[in-house]
Amino acid sequence: MKFKNFIIGAALLGSIIFSVCAATGRLKIGNDPDTKAAETVVRNYFKYENEKNKEKVLSTLTDRFKSPNVVWGYDDLESIKLIGIQEEMNNNIKGSYLKDGQGSVNGTTEKNLKVFRVTYRVKYKENNKSAQESGKYVWWFNVIRKDENSPWLIDDFGEL
Repeated sequence: MKFKNFIIGAALLGSIIFSVCAATGRLKIGNDPDTKAAETVVRNYFKYENEKNKEKVLSTLTDRFKSPNVVWGYDDLESIKLIGIQEEMNNNIKGSYLKDGQGSVNGTTEKNLKVFRVTYRVKYKENNKSAQESGKYVWWFNVIRKDENSPWLIDDFGEL
């Protein structure tokens, strides 16, 4: 009888923890198509960066990155690898982009914004001129679309 009560108690506790996490936004339930599509853009960005394919990288970015002044640094890059990606559910992070960041300029709405916490590892050649050093980084990636019929594109990224 004690074992049965233990199992019931453990199941109840697990159910409560799951419900609290879901209600507070700390747990993403399901994989909606918009999130998957936006995540795929970030994954492709890293794939194309590692391939040093500027044209394909540009296909993952908004037009603001298509300036002729952008220095890509591919001569110094040895490799870049995506380690992990997780959708950021903190509304303060999203609000920061929408109210104070690039979203305040381009008119992005919360519905058309996905923010991802991305962990990646980059390796540069010796004597590189990059602003970064080789190592592991965690950055936020802001992925937007103009409307529900537009593609998701990376509009901003940077360190946490």
